[in-house]
Amino acid sequence: MMIEHCGYVMQDDSHLPQLTVKETLMYSALLRLPADTPKEKKLERVENVLSELGLMNAANTKVGGGYVRGVSGGERRRVSIGVQLLKDPSMIQNFFNFHFPFSFQFLIHSFYLFFFLSNFNA
Repeated sequence: MMIEHCGYVMQDDSHLPQLTVKETLMYSALLRLPADTPKEKKLERVENVLSELGLMNAANTKVGGGYVRGVSGGERRRVSIGVQLLKDPSMIQNFFNFHFPFSFQFLIHSFYLFFFLSNFNA
């Protein structure tokens, strides 16, 4: 089914602000990966995504949001991308607000995502 091969990242994320980056990814892995996948494999997958997205230094920092202080906006964005990458989709799409694609931040995220995906699938 096509839905299993696709992932998308919304502009606004909906992570639990009290969880750390690693806990957020592990929580997602436990819910989204097949139940017969051993917990060790899920943890290994989380560690790989943390490493590939450059989130190892922020792994034990709260995600934050709203009134809870946490990781930066770029790191929060990479957490959202990591949540989608846990299922190992062959295609990932990024949905932005209308004004966002014209910002410098968009260029940086696009370059980083392109670089990551080219190395991830190699």
